[in-house]
Amino acid sequence: MSRWSAQRPAGRAAAISLLYILGGSAWIVGSDLYIHGFSQAHLDVLWESIAKGLGFVACTGFVLFFVLRRSYLRIEEEEAVKALRFSQTITTLARMVEYRDIYTHGHQRRVAQICDALAVRLKLPPDRRMALVLAAELHDIGKIGVPEHLLNKAGFLTAAELARIHEHAAIGAELLGGVDFPGPVADIVAQHHERLDGSGYPHGLSGDQMLFEARILAVADVFEAMSSARPYRNAQGAAVALAELRRHAGVKYDARVVAECEAWSRARSENPPPYSAADKELLSAAHPAP
Repeated sequence: MSRWSAQRPAGRAAAISLLYILGGSAWIVGSDLYIHGFSQAHLDVLWESIAKGLGFVACTGFVLFFVLRRSYLRIEEEEAVKALRFSQTITTLARMVEYRDIYTHGHQRRVAQICDALAVRLKLPPDRRMALVLAAELHDIGKIGVPEHLLNKAGFLTAAELARIHEHAAIGAELLGGVDFPGPVADIVAQHHERLDGSGYPHGLSGDQMLFEARILAVADVFEAMSSARPYRNAQGAAVALAELRRHAGVKYDARVVAECEAWSRARSENPPPYSAADKELLSAAHPAP
């Protein structure tokens, strides 16, 4: 988001009005001096002409301020409504996956929360942070195209079944590709199972071929998935998840992102926030009782 677009309506209106008044005043003074010249014979007429011109510019500038402020307020209200509807649509899309995959209920929301925290720690610009969080909230939407019995299978998957589930990244990118997101959301979703060493899927990208946002999402996804229970295993806890990320840092996962994830997890454990009922689910899964 640019500094200009972040200004409040009154500030933007005041800035434009001030520029109008300064520009108009400079034009009036300059043009009158050029036409009449600065001579004693025309001095009274000159100052009277300038005073009238300046008065007109000041009055119209005052009116311009209120007209612009009202217009900007109306635009801001319309944008707020659009943002709310967009957010509701994203939430609905995310819940569609959860209704089919009961074992990952809340997974996308928790991954989005982790991504948002990591984006702040990594000083990601606001527009890229927004795209990352949107991608995290929808990163498993491609599971809509995966048979439900595979998503909820209580046991290990065969190679063929695993390959079918791996298709969800490409399916998700295809589903989101036609949506006008504020950023490369579809590309981030497509790459969230790619790995730095090229061992990921669906395209075997490596190194700088991966978006940095996708590297963040990959780490957050692994951390949350390992910290939560799955149909084929119990929750492994945050310590095990972090150990797995550290073991592959710089190889499969971005080392800087892994370091920030570890620091975030440590800070969260030392100063836990107030938890909602849904958040307590993640806490108990990440830190199981001995």
